Amino acid sequence: MARTQGKGWFRTRKQSKGEFVLFCYYSQDPASGERKERFHKLGLVSQFPDDASRWTEVGRLGLAKIIDKSISAITFGELVSRYISSGAIGQKTLAKKKANGTVYVIRHNLEEYCVPRWGNTPICEIKPKALEEWLLYLHEKKGLGWTTVSTKVKQAMQGVLKYGRKEELLPADFDPFRDIDCEASSNYEAITCTPEQTLEILNQLDEPEFILTLLIAATGLSISEALGLQWADVEYDRNRIVVRRSWVEEIGNCKNVHRKAPVAMHPVLGAYLNHWHMETMYARPTDWIFVQPNSKEQNLAAAVSPASRICTRRRLRRASSIPSKNGTGTESLFVLATSIWQEIQSSAGAGTTCGIVWQAGWFQRAWM
Repeated sequence: MARTQGKGWFRTRKQSKGEFVLFCYYSQDPASGERKERFHKLGLVSQFPDDASRWTEVGRLGLAKIIDKSISAITFGELVSRYISSGAIGQKTLAKKKANGTVYVIRHNLEEYCVPRWGNTPICEIKPKALEEWLLYLHEKKGLGWTTVSTKVKQAMQGVLKYGRKEELLPADFDPFRDIDCEASSNYEAITCTPEQTLEILNQLDEPEFILTLLIAATGLSISEALGLQWADVEYDRNRIVVRRSWVEEIGNCKNVHRKAPVAMHPVLGAYLNHWHMETMYARPTDWIFVQPNSKEQNLAAAVSPASRICTRRRLRRASSIPSKNGTGTESLFVLATSIWQEIQSSAGAGTTCGIVWQAGWFQRAWM
């Protein structure tokens, strides 16, 4: 047994397929806190007959990082890779996981802003003054609002550092953000659309964007919740829509348990959804309401996935017996828009109403 103190050592062990070389080292058991011996099988003794060849293989496999890589030598990019690959990026608490949308935003901010600037920088060389100048750069040069800089980018980077401290890859008191005060307020003010403005917006949209916009405005659902709807979730007989999942890059749970509940469906909205249900080529109970057909699939009944940007170009065939955006259909839409407006005016401050106000403001900013 050859041994190099502080870097691990080698041991050989005979097995049925021959004599193998093991790379051994000590590490702390995270559950019990006890110091235990670990090992990694390198290969047969015939492949690595001496220490030189064994240490070369240890270096090639990157095993030396486990033993002798000092804290100051770990780069931010390496720590981000561990943070993502370990699954810690998706863990909210010991018992709860973050919503898919939250994980997507965190990863986006790390890859778009943090890693390009700090990826090759050793962790302990990241200083508060440099961080402060970088945050100012994101706001002044990149055009990010202070709310985005503080609550998105800064918090994403802090999550990585917190993971490093917990895994004892960083000193317990290491926090370069500790002395940085970053403004987190926003000048954004939600815009509430009048019934007339709502009609003007809806009349500018084609199908199925029209149906999607109407659905969100009338229910207060988020875009991820709307894209996660299947036809089985629409209960026409009970005038409600049951929210069971959301979609951000992939299907996942709703942001929290309170969002996973039925929402009321106005009869006018129900009529439009029912018409879309009859016209769409994806009408099975388990089909997505809003889909992007897979161009590689020849079978139109094949499974498809919901789309963040609705790409369906097929227009609805208008029938005189159903609501339309023109003619008598405008009157039905006006009734729905007025109903939403009255609910906003009479229930300002309520949770669902805030959702409707925000969504209405989003539509006006997005479409007008």
